[in-house]
Parts: sequence; C-alpha cells; structure tokens
Amino acid sequence: MVLALIGMFINYSGWLTIDFTILLRVDGLLLLMMVLLISLIALAITYPLLKDAPLKPKTKKD
Repeated sequence: MVLALIGMFINYSGWLTIDFTILLRVDGLLLLMMVLLISLIALAITYPLLKDAPLKPKTKKD
C-alpha cells in the first residue's frame, strides 16, 4: 500500500514518465511472475531485520 502511494505521488508529480497502462495489457502469468518477483525482493530486503526477531512475545516480567 505504501509503495502504491509513493508510486502515485511520483507519477502524478511528473518525476516518472512511465505509462502505467502497459500493465493492463500483460497476461495473467506475466503479472503473477512480476508480483512474485517483487515479493521475493521485499522478502530479501526485510530478512536481515526479522531473522533475530523473537517468536514468543515478551512477558510482563521481562
């Protein structure tokens, strides 16, 4: 959602001149592959932040 808002801001401000209507003409498999690629990139970026995160919440005593 945040990326969509940033993309809309960049597009409407004129900084980005890519026509997003090209995404409407892609077939379903290509769209699925693009979403999976973006998801894997996001996972790779956030992995270092989350690899040491505790799985159990802290108790009130901690």
